[in-house]
Amino acid sequence: MVVMAAGGVLPCARAAFAVSPHIKDLTEQGFVSTFQGLAPDSPCLVEFYAAWCGACRAFAHTYDKVAAALDGTQLKPLEGQQGQPATVFVARMDCAEPSNAKICNNFSVDSYPWVTAGTAEAYAKLLGKTVAVFDGIKLRTTEIVLGWAAEALGLEPGPALAAAGALDAVASVGGVESVGGGVEGLVWTRQDVESATIFLFGSIMGDPKLHAGADKRAALLQLAKLWAAAHPSAACMSGAQRLVAFYPTLWPESEASASDDLRQMLLCGTRDEEYVACKSPVPGARGFTCGLWLSLHAAANRLPDAPGTGALLVNAMRAFNDHFFKCDECHVHLSKMLATPQAGAVSTRRDAALWLWRVHNNVNARLMQEEAKSGRASSGDDRVLKAIFPRTQVCPKCNGSKAEAFLAKAVARAKGGAQLAPGSGAADHPEWDLDVLYAHLIKTYGEVGDEPPDGVALSHRLQHLHNTCNTCNTCNTFKTCTRRGAWFPTPTMMSMVLIFLMLVAFCTVLAAKTWGGDRPRRFVTVPSRGSPKGSMSA
Repeated sequence: MVVMAAGGVLPCARAAFAVSPHIKDLTEQGFVSTFQGLAPDSPCLVEFYAAWCGACRAFAHTYDKVAAALDGTQLKPLEGQQGQPATVFVARMDCAEPSNAKICNNFSVDSYPWVTAGTAEAYAKLLGKTVAVFDGIKLRTTEIVLGWAAEALGLEPGPALAAAGALDAVASVGGVESVGGGVEGLVWTRQDVESATIFLFGSIMGDPKLHAGADKRAALLQLAKLWAAAHPSAACMSGAQRLVAFYPTLWPESEASASDDLRQMLLCGTRDEEYVACKSPVPGARGFTCGLWLSLHAAANRLPDAPGTGALLVNAMRAFNDHFFKCDECHVHLSKMLATPQAGAVSTRRDAALWLWRVHNNVNARLMQEEAKSGRASSGDDRVLKAIFPRTQVCPKCNGSKAEAFLAKAVARAKGGAQLAPGSGAADHPEWDLDVLYAHLIKTYGEVGDEPPDGVALSHRLQHLHNTCNTCNTCNTFKTCTRRGAWFPTPTMMSMVLIFLMLVAFCTVLAAKTWGGDRPRRFVTVPSRGSPKGSMSA
């Protein structure tokens, strides 16, 4: 089966975590030395984020505006406090980088984005307990973050707020919709689902707080049970089955944390894979979240077809959300959906697939509203915007057109500041034909027995989707190349065909010379008069 994912792609994009002249990007190697180079009492604002985190991507532009407003702006001490006017040093660190995990743990990063404020000395000495932490549940507007940072650092916010007000308005985005986790017209691959699984398992094993305690032990087992029963990758499924079988040994109930053998386990048989359909030219965009959604949809379709098996998906998502999902807004929103009666009613494979589709679309609906308000793509790649799926043009009989119109009105209201009420997402609209929709989900994400395509053979197609074969160097093999979705022979293929035709022509000429002209004489042994018996005659 060819497994397609829906969405779209356009060239050109703005990076969600692009290098900013106002923000210092920190790494494990230079973290301490950077703050040691400042005066010990220098005020600092530091964000700890994860490149895969949608909330971090949405906050990236706001944080850049905060940094721009603080850059070079002298802030006086609050009234009644001693000190000299100072400028605030603004920095950030990507906690999704394994090498940065130790420092992130020193600052007790529990969710993303984790915005902190303190002195340079506190950061230089890794005194995470002494810095102030922004309440992630609050609205993260430029003015609110600036006001909080100034107050936490004992400074007057007035000049910074004035500088922020003078900044240009947010530029609007333009692009095409990303729905269902992938890109329209491109085949999602084994590498996409394996990469997301490897990253998630590695993140859990790489963070001591995520693999310590009885609750984390039970949560990881729930994830492993889903992977063991229905992971679309044979390698990941096999690894998860070994994990479940030997779990009492790899993480005994009596042990406070996972064993060394478990932490070093290669769940999918390799340490890393490259995203293919989920890959973005924008650093940190799409990738993990895209691959995670694809793996969940594909797993839902591959669950054993028996009552009660749908709970494997719900339990795994609940375990992930409660224990391993470090995105505040995402966690809160998903918790509400996991607490609904609909989640408790999931029993069969069909129930699981349709429930996950509703959850994913309600997440997309929330992100569509955020994109409408912020003017930024939540994926981090401004070419790719969220949408309700499947689109009408992709599945006309799914009857999603009225649901799309319904959500369009909600997005319009969101631009005015209105909130989408729980349970009012387009996925809950009564116009969907669930039987047709379920068939479409099977066609899109596959079913039991379907192996996802290998991405290596397809990667050149993704990279050169809008190129002609004449400019596609990586296609110069015995493969095919694509231009706007059509298939054309590569130069090597045409050369091979020409050589074959020349060989056929040569063989034809040789045969004609050998067997052509007069018919060859046939000699037989016959007795003749006057000749010795057995002599040769023509």
